[in-house]
Amino acid sequence: MKAIHTLLPALAAFLPAQGATLLSEFQPNPTGSDPSTTTVELTGDANTSFNLWLLTIDTDFSPSNTVDRASNISGTFNTEGVATVDVPDFENPSFTIALVDTFTGSTGDILDSNDDLATLGITTVLDAVNIPDASADESNSVIGALGTGTDFVYTGDEPQLVFRHGITGTWHAINDPAGTDAYAEDGTVVPFSEFTTDPSVPTFGAANPVPEPATSLLGGLALLGLLCRRR
Repeated sequence: MKAIHTLLPALAAFLPAQGATLLSEFQPNPTGSDPSTTTVELTGDANTSFNLWLLTIDTDFSPSNTVDRASNISGTFNTEGVATVDVPDFENPSFTIALVDTFTGSTGDILDSNDDLATLGITTVLDAVNIPDASADESNSVIGALGTGTDFVYTGDEPQLVFRHGITGTWHAINDPAGTDAYAEDGTVVPFSEFTTDPSVPTFGAANPVPEPATSLLGGLALLGLLCRRR
């Protein structure tokens, strides 16, 4: 067991997220009444400042692709490379959330062949995640148009919380109602009992949940092997 805990930090150093500014945790549709604001967690280089834009793009039905929310966000990553920002509450999924460097468009603009990234004043898309609330909405994702990001499969309900795995960086979702299972981005079911802490409890500003050490080690080794093969 001691060897497992010793290896985990070393494995984390090989993650693709190192040096990148990424989305880390947010609530697509918190349980209960819709709040006026929602918290989004980012990860990046420790002790560095940022000034970015956070967009949500409606993907409830094709061909929507409308910029529904646009918030200029700024702050400083802490010594662990974590920061949180509060923005106006998101409209419920389906939507794509995108972290971008600049934005000169407006809410209501449509991301399509007429309003492409350059038209909207977007130079670089740092990260994006598409959250569908129905299987039919999976194909409405704008991840392809953004050029980077992660497509969640439909997890059987509307997610109330999504977060990156604290070791591998892959996304997991907690549905509403939460039940007893989390769902990986590819739909794999991960029981709450396999995590070291309750994954249904938000961890904004702190380390994200991870499965038990043995499970995390296997996932980390697989990722390390893949990265080594790519080199």
